[in-house]
Amino acid sequence: MLGTAVRYFHTVRYLRPCQVVGRLVAMTRRRLPGFGLPEPPAGLQGGLQPFRQFLHHDPWNSREDILAGTFRFLDVRRKLGRPVDWQAEGMPLLWRYNLHYFNYLPLLARDEQVTLSREWIKANPPGRTVGWQPYPTSLRIVNWCKAGFKDPALLESLYLQAAHLYRNLESYMLGNHYLENARALVFAGVNFAGQGEAAAWLKKGRQIIRRETPEQIRAGPQGLSGSAQSVACRGYDPAGPGRCSSSYGRFSGIPYTSER
Repeated sequence: MLGTAVRYFHTVRYLRPCQVVGRLVAMTRRRLPGFGLPEPPAGLQGGLQPFRQFLHHDPWNSREDILAGTFRFLDVRRKLGRPVDWQAEGMPLLWRYNLHYFNYLPLLARDEQVTLSREWIKANPPGRTVGWQPYPTSLRIVNWCKAGFKDPALLESLYLQAAHLYRNLESYMLGNHYLENARALVFAGVNFAGQGEAAAWLKKGRQIIRRETPEQIRAGPQGLSGSAQSVACRGYDPAGPGRCSSSYGRFSGIPYTSER
């Protein structure tokens, strides 16, 4: 018991105040899924005007497999059927995250994209499934914005997803999670420009990127390099440097790994 308390102490003392507060807020909001989300504006319109075509990379899945409800992530292939079993019980959390990212969306024709996304909406009520956790929500927002949906139901869901993310930013995680949150807010803010909360999303996303980029991307002799220290390894562990504290994993809500 005392050892656990000591590990928690050495974990928390390395965290920023915003991380501690953010975790407490997240724990509270998790008990109130979907609470406080605004109504999407009437006549919602969406659309990006990219100056070049978006890149896409998903060599693991195929259109035929997806239409049959079969997905492959992390070198594991599983048939989830149609309608898709979006909860994929029994699969690792990261595999389920990948399912909800929708990185595979460009493999489908437009009507197929709409059908699959509508399936997701029906099976994932706001804030109540793994797919609504901030990180997969961030990546899905970007992919749905890139898809340029005009379907009213999809636009309303996309708006709610951005509103949910805005209220559940991973300030307690920082690192790539927080930057993905910011990127999604920028995409959603531009996609819904001039409507509802879009201006606030865009402003917040830009603020996070400006504040976090100097820490996460540093210039060195060979050019830019990644952040020198992973946010997941800021906890203290008596086993020595380069290891992560298991108490940090529990505190932050991320899986514990003993090595970088």
